[in-house]
Amino acid sequence: MVNIDKEGGRKLTERLADFIVQKLCRRGLIREGEKGIYKVGFDVMIGTLANSSAVLAVGLFLRDTWGAVLFLLCFCTVRNYCGGYHAKTRMKCLMVMVAAFCFVSLMSEMVAGSFGILLYGYVGVSIALGCALLWFVPVTDITKKYTPDDEAGNRRKALRILLIWYSAMCMGIAWDRAVAVKISMTMDVIAWMVLAAKPWRTAAIGKYR
Repeated sequence: MVNIDKEGGRKLTERLADFIVQKLCRRGLIREGEKGIYKVGFDVMIGTLANSSAVLAVGLFLRDTWGAVLFLLCFCTVRNYCGGYHAKTRMKCLMVMVAAFCFVSLMSEMVAGSFGILLYGYVGVSIALGCALLWFVPVTDITKKYTPDDEAGNRRKALRILLIWYSAMCMGIAWDRAVAVKISMTMDVIAWMVLAAKPWRTAAIGKYR
C-alpha cells in the first residue's frame, strides 16, 4: 500500500509538476534557476486540486454539493493557518479529507434535525473542541514545521479566521441550522486534527499566550 501510494500518488504529482515547469521554462516564462520553486508550487497545487475534486465528487454522489463547497472553504482556510496533523503521503491525505467530509455531510443532517440531549450534547462537545482549537493554534507536525515568526503570524491570522467562521456559524443558526452544524462539525474535525498532532508536546505551546 505504501509503495503504491509513494509511486502512484506523490510521484505522479511530481511528474505532472515537472512537465508543466519544463514547458514553461522552454517558453521562457520562468528562468532556469526558478524551476525548483515552481515545481514545488505546482506539486502542492496539483495535490490540492486532486483532494478538492475528490471531495466535490463525493459531495455530488451524496447529493450534498453545496455542503462539499462549504466544507472545502472552511477546512482549507482554517487548516492553512491552524496547522495540526498532516498525512505523510498523498493517498493518506486524500483519504483523510474525503473521510472527514463524509462524516460532516452525513452526521450534520442527523444533528441538525435532532432535539434534546443529542443536540445539546453535541453543542457542549463542539464548544470544548473550539476552546482547544483557540488555545493551541498554530500547531506544528512532523511533516510540517513553522519558524517562530511563522507561528506568531499564523496564530494572529488563525484567530481572525476562526472568529469569522464561528460568527458565520452563529448567524447560520438563525438562517439555516444545517449550514451552522456543517460549519461547526468542520471546525470540530480540524480541532481533532490539531489535537492529533499532540500540541502539548511541542515547545511552542505557551510562547504566545
